[in-house]
Amino acid sequence: MAFILAAFPLALLFATVPIPLAAIQTIQGFGHVSGNASAQDTAAAVIAIARTLRTGSIGFLIVMSLAALWQAKAAAAGRAAMPASSRSSRGNWILVLCPLLVLPVGLLTYVGRGAAIAIARSGVELTSAAEGTIASERISQMSALISSRITNAAVFGVALVLVVLVFAIASVIAVRFSRLSEFLARYSWSAFSIASALALWNVIDLTLKISSFSQAQR
Repeated sequence: MAFILAAFPLALLFATVPIPLAAIQTIQGFGHVSGNASAQDTAAAVIAIARTLRTGSIGFLIVMSLAALWQAKAAAAGRAAMPASSRSSRGNWILVLCPLLVLPVGLLTYVGRGAAIAIARSGVELTSAAEGTIASERISQMSALISSRITNAAVFGVALVLVVLVFAIASVIAVRFSRLSEFLARYSWSAFSIASALALWNVIDLTLKISSFSQAQR
């Protein structure tokens, strides 16, 4: 059974759900960040977003690793829920599409990272404004940019959560009644390797950024 392919939507929910929640929370406290915020305030906001993205990637890695172990164990034991002859290949296309959800989720993560970068830059702008080197119009532009990116992350994130949730339900049904072909087996391991490598890179990169901004707060 293609446990890896079926697990993709569930694993991606771990990476998707926290982003709109963090965006909404950031919007609620955005007045504090864009008003009289200090460099430490903006660093704290960046760290909060980065930790959210990192937590989602870690959750993705955990779920996918468990699915990979389960599929490898099932393959080694040669177990099947029902005879292959009684299964249909109609649901295979759903399983094939599941790993492709990484693309919109990756885009959402990119939007979230963009919002964090914009907030980080606003910290520099706010510091310069306090020193009298940046006009108030520039601060207003930065605030509008941050607000736009955070709002986009919230709206896009909520819509994407619904799509991934539908695929999560469909994949459970598909993997139960579909036939695991040689193609699906190879495809699942290839998708697992690529997606896990990207998620691991994201965790490492965000950990380094969190460490950097944590030092800036001191």
